Amino acid sequence: MIEANSTYRGWFTGGNQAGEWGNSAFVAQHVAGRGALGAFFATQLGGSLKMGDSPSVGYLLHGTPRDPSRPGWGGQFVRVWDGRKTVFSRNTTAADTAEAFGVVEFRLPLPEGVRAGQAARMTVDGRIPAVAARDGDALRFRFSPRDAKVWPYVIQSDVAGLDGVSGQFTAAMPATDRTSRTSRTHPQWWTDDPDPAAVEGVHAGAKHVSRWREAFLRDFGARLDRAAHPASK
Repeated sequence: MIEANSTYRGWFTGGNQAGEWGNSAFVAQHVAGRGALGAFFATQLGGSLKMGDSPSVGYLLHGTPRDPSRPGWGGQFVRVWDGRKTVFSRNTTAADTAEAFGVVEFRLPLPEGVRAGQAARMTVDGRIPAVAARDGDALRFRFSPRDAKVWPYVIQSDVAGLDGVSGQFTAAMPATDRTSRTSRTHPQWWTDDPDPAAVEGVHAGAKHVSRWREAFLRDFGARLDRAAHPASK
């Protein structure tokens, strides 16, 4: 299992983006006009390159797929560590921290008088829903923060004691004393390399992909050329 939360962002962040290798310039020069696929691609995201799933294919095209620790177009990874779940049993503030890309669980006590059929939903960052699951005398909301930042949330419910409850928490990258200890439970689970040398901006592991930018874009452009010049029947 390879859990690529941020490594894939090296496909469109960092690396050589000079001239024709820029996100928009590459689409204009090497994608637009290359058959129906190129024409459609050029209409997406304002004609800019942002491909989140393509590194999964690149991983198989160039690298050592049987060994996630080896370099390749899809990135290279480290074995996952334990302790990635944080449970809060109360409302939180920005001073409360959890691991970015881990699991955050709010286990909040049920207010008195809750009836069967009543519901609650937590909306995180104004857009991401987490529907409550009843667990005995508590409600559980689960969410995985995809960036290291402050995450606000608010609860909408037909239960008076819950509706409008709001708060926030801070997602942060884990300390190296944890990431350096391989999980005994999941020895074949791999994830983004937290080494600062592999960080692209704020994206852990992304330099393991962005270092190959010119190579994989040349390959992509060459494949699209076949769409621009289809074989004659």
